[in-house]
Amino acid sequence: FYTALAGIALGIQLLSAFLQIGLFVLLAATAYSLFKIFLNRDIKAVRYAALVFVFGIGLAAVQLIPSYELIKHSHRQPIKNYRMLAPLPWQNLITFLVPDYYGNPADYNYNPIRGKFRSIFEKYNLKLPPPHPRRGIMEDNYNELCGYIGILPLILAFLVIFLKRDKNAIFFASFTLISLLLVLGSPLYYLLFVGIPGCNRLIISRLIFLYTFGAAISAAIGSNYLANSDNTKKIRLYSGCIVSLFGLTIISSLYLGNKYVAVDYFQYLNPSFLTPLLLLSVSAIILLNIGRLRGSIIKTAILIIIVFDLFSFGLKYNPFVPRHEMYPPTPELKLLSSRLQNIREKGRIAAFEYILPPSTNIAYGLETSEGYDAMFPKRYDEFMNLVDPYSSGWENVKEVNNTANRKLLCLLNTKYILTPKKIDAPDLRLVINGDVKIYEDLKALPRAFIVPHARVIKDKKAIFQELCSDRFKPDEYVILEEMPEDDRQEKD
Repeated sequence: FYTALAGIALGIQLLSAFLQIGLFVLLAATAYSLFKIFLNRDIKAVRYAALVFVFGIGLAAVQLIPSYELIKHSHRQPIKNYRMLAPLPWQNLITFLVPDYYGNPADYNYNPIRGKFRSIFEKYNLKLPPPHPRRGIMEDNYNELCGYIGILPLILAFLVIFLKRDKNAIFFASFTLISLLLVLGSPLYYLLFVGIPGCNRLIISRLIFLYTFGAAISAAIGSNYLANSDNTKKIRLYSGCIVSLFGLTIISSLYLGNKYVAVDYFQYLNPSFLTPLLLLSVSAIILLNIGRLRGSIIKTAILIIIVFDLFSFGLKYNPFVPRHEMYPPTPELKLLSSRLQNIREKGRIAAFEYILPPSTNIAYGLETSEGYDAMFPKRYDEFMNLVDPYSSGWENVKEVNNTANRKLLCLLNTKYILTPKKIDAPDLRLVINGDVKIYEDLKALPRAFIVPHARVIKDKKAIFQELCSDRFKPDEYVILEEMPEDDRQEKD
């Protein structure tokens, strides 16, 4: 039963449409399975582990097999230097104690503060990882660069290193350390880079979730040790040392930020710094009174501190808000939704000038040729670059603006254009004239259609030139890269 349950969980993870995370979960599950096999020295464990992997991968095979084909033709091309796969900058380790040290997107100060730090790091030659060739250094990606698990959980995880010596504790402490070294882009990642297919295309910083998982398990082991250990003297000693180290780190980083970056932000009374310091102080009071307070009080206090810490941290960045505030039902979007849900009106939209951020159209039931996807064919990437060569969209995001080639947009079944600017064109009919103008493209082609003629052009550059030329008429002929098999046989 548990074997099947574990296989289903693994299969669901691999079917979650994020292959990178699925691959990392598979690696972590393999490491843990090998650990349990060697720990128990039981041949049955090998069979059970094999069944879990076979069942999970078999369940996900319906997605994995075509995905493997897609990867070979994906827009994500292999990177030659693993250090250019956007590892976690070592400067971000401070966010493990102060998650908002570089600001928070919810406070609208994340990019400005990180930008100031970047110039300081460069001035004093405190090297950052080399930028990803297509995505830059990801300095604005708060959720993939913050490994915060809470102040007290981090203390408990550190305690495990010094106090807990059983095999499970050693495994998870080692797992956490190795995950951290991998996410920092140490030479250890090179083994994955050359040894596992696909790891030469993946963003390293996303491994941070393995660190947070391992650290959370280590914190749980540490909490369990506190609840059942009589060695209170050692607990108080090591707790005092760890709390002192963390406190000095926070105060020193606060001083450096105040002196070199932004005086108005790096203040003790700023909640971004005051909250971690208060949590550290309360944690110290609890841990330094182990053996003096009743066990039930200690357990309750630990639970309350952790819940308050993590909920206050998480809800600030990812709060619950009413749907209508996140996706307001504007008159323009209501009109488009009602029209495009009619099978006869079926078509796509194009939102110029970032009017609809990538993929938000999904919430309104609207289809578009733009948006975000983790992986798509390289040919589509090249075609979208023809549609709008001046688009500012980054690697995984495709967007179009007023500079778009509308003939190619018509080929993508784009029936409506949303733009803040006025467009004068005889084939566009103004539907709504407001801050956001909506035009209906009267030349939009159907989603699928038949043309009477074909042209064979073998050179890719020549195909692109033909697509962008004035003579190209998508409703009259299709461009092929080679002669169809039946036609070749007839000629022979």
